[in-house]
Amino acid sequence: MLEFARARGLEGAVLGDARALPFRTGAVDHCIAVTSLCFVPEPEQALAEMWRVARRSVALGLLNRHSLLYRRKRTSPGYAGARWDTLGRVREWAASLQPPPTRMRHGHAIRLPGGGPGARLLERCLPARVPGGGFLGVVLTKPGVPGA
Repeated sequence: MLEFARARGLEGAVLGDARALPFRTGAVDHCIAVTSLCFVPEPEQALAEMWRVARRSVALGLLNRHSLLYRRKRTSPGYAGARWDTLGRVREWAASLQPPPTRMRHGHAIRLPGGGPGARLLERCLPARVPGGGFLGVVLTKPGVPGA
C-alpha cells in the first residue's frame, strides 16, 4: 500500500502502527480513521495517539454494533476480523483522553444495508442523528478550537 500511495504522489505516506504513530505531538491539524480503527486490537491506545498528534480534532468512522448492517454482515467474509463498536464505547475511550475533548459530535449512515433505490431514497430523508446506522461517524474536538 505504501508503494501504491507513493506511486500516486502521496509523498507523506508512511509506514507505522496506529498505536505508536511516527509523528511529533501536534504535527497535524486533524487526524481521521475511517473503518481502520475497527481492526486495531487496542483502539483506546490508537485513539490516544491520534489525539496526541492532532492539534484540532479527531474524526472516526466506525462499524456500529447496534445496526441492521451488523445483523446482516457480521459473519460475512468482507467483515472478518472487524470489531463492531458502540457510541457508548467511543464515549468511554474519549473520557480517557488528555486533555478531554470539548465537544463530541456523532452521526449515523447506512441504516438500510440493502442499498437498493428505496433504501437510498429513505437514507436521504433520515437525519444523521437518527441512531442505528451501520456506519457511526464521530468527531472529537480539542480544547481551544474556535467554534467547538
